[in-house]
Amino acid sequence: MPRPPRLSLDMMETLVILFECEGDASLAADMLEINQPSMSKRLGILQHSNPLARYPWLEKQGKLWVLTPEGERNLPAIRDIVRTARNLQEDLDERVERAPDISIACGQLAVQTFVRHALLKFRKRNPELRIRVSTPRGEERILGVATGHYDIAIVTHDEADILNIAKRPLHVEDLFEDPWVATCSNKAPHEIRQKFKDLPDKISFADLVGFPLLLPEPDAGMRKKFDRAVIAAGLQDKLSVRMELGGWNTLLEFVKDGWGVGIVSRQSSLNQKLMTKELQAEKDWQPAAVRLISRPVDDDQTESTSLQELTELIKEASPK
Repeated sequence: MPRPPRLSLDMMETLVILFECEGDASLAADMLEINQPSMSKRLGILQHSNPLARYPWLEKQGKLWVLTPEGERNLPAIRDIVRTARNLQEDLDERVERAPDISIACGQLAVQTFVRHALLKFRKRNPELRIRVSTPRGEERILGVATGHYDIAIVTHDEADILNIAKRPLHVEDLFEDPWVATCSNKAPHEIRQKFKDLPDKISFADLVGFPLLLPEPDAGMRKKFDRAVIAAGLQDKLSVRMELGGWNTLLEFVKDGWGVGIVSRQSSLNQKLMTKELQAEKDWQPAAVRLISRPVDDDQTESTSLQELTELIKEASPK
């Protein structure tokens, strides 16, 4: 059964504006910013019985329009609907006015390093543009791009995980590899420190057995990848997790305090004055890739020039 026609917001607003203009159709048309033929068409619908308004809501008396009893009965509800719609539109307009021209989501490390360098160059070329940089967790960044909250994001999730979280196709582009490393401080207990020094430069997961480990939180994308690799290696009951911490900087500070051996990205460990050993690639463990994600551009859409420019600058600034 076909859906019956419904009264549009435009028609309801016409009735309200006409009432506010004391029945002057010319003045109401000016306020609605429509021409006289369009106004006459709307008035004709409200003046006669039709599928949209079963009973007439308006009638003409001289040069002015007045409400019929049916129009008077419906006017309070219609005014409420129009007022709510106006408030909603004003709120949307205000949010659009405040919205940045470009929104980016990335981790703390990225915004402090290569993303920051890219933005410095971008600002010189586009000083008038407003930019928002947010640093939510990786899964939130992916969802934010998928829903349009962010234009682009930097993540370390596997491509399959990205698409599973987004629940829609996204454009995924690798920026650079960022292998995991084990780190240890000179403040760690002597036996831990010495055992760590004796390890080769590249280690396996089995080499981590016996160390008190500091890891990212369980819901972090790279931690999930780490856990899958540990299970594949059959070591899930042999590794000792001392602490779970959010954010590379926080984790590294506890490593510096000597709590144990931290598992972090190589980029986060640079210039930290810590001993490091790289976790070598294995069958179920490959070096992490830092990826840039965005929504695909449809055939009938054109990506903004400024967003393209910033994307290229981020690629150029990424570690080689």
